[in-house]
Amino acid sequence: MRATPPSTATPAPFKTTTRPIPTVSGAQVAEWISSGRLPGSGERSLGLPVKETPDVPWDDPKDWAVITDYGAKMDGRSDDSDALQAAIDSGKSTVCLSRGTVVLKKPIILRGRVRRLIGCEASLKFPTPMTGAKNIFTVGESPEPVLVVERFASWFWDNHSGLNFIDNPTKRALVLRELDDVDDPSDEHPNGRGTIISGPGDLFVEDGTGRFHLQGRHQGAEFGHDFRVNGDVGGRVGCRWSKPLGFLEP
Repeated sequence: MRATPPSTATPAPFKTTTRPIPTVSGAQVAEWISSGRLPGSGERSLGLPVKETPDVPWDDPKDWAVITDYGAKMDGRSDDSDALQAAIDSGKSTVCLSRGTVVLKKPIILRGRVRRLIGCEASLKFPTPMTGAKNIFTVGESPEPVLVVERFASWFWDNHSGLNFIDNPTKRALVLRELDDVDDPSDEHPNGRGTIISGPGDLFVEDGTGRFHLQGRHQGAEFGHDFRVNGDVGGRVGCRWSKPLGFLEP
């Protein structure tokens, strides 16, 4: 490394212009695309409405159903499926996955009064093939119109269930928030077994990574980044991307 003396060149004078700036009246830009059209898309977007993400009230933590209170070991080896289902069926509206590793060997139904499934630094493992359902999690009927599933990870190398991650066949709005790797894009299953949303309920995804296969009718689906949307999406899904990594794959 050597030091270089400062330049002695005289900078060019800064020029200003007195050219008048024209005034443009009315809206001139109907639609602007930063990086080209998506494969198979038309000249214009569908113009579908984008809804704000719904939320649910926060319950007092002392009223949460914590799965360790229902027999979960969370040691990364014992099956915590029955404990999680018992917490869901407890009648409480918030179910908490406390810090640790939740092992699930049986499918789970998110039903009853549950409106929030939240992890507190929790990760999920699915070490063995599951039977009896097509999905690890299935959204069940509930008097609660919104279900929020948030704040846990499910690494694809820990997913040997052979099932999709979650399905919502109901009219409930489903919010997936702050989730990591909610699919299985491993070499063993290169097409992934991600999230299948097949019902009429709205889908909202915030700050998550995964592979989502959308089926059915959804309006106002909002995605964060690193998502692939496959299947019957033509003319049916409205998406708002917050980062340029997302893309649609017809």
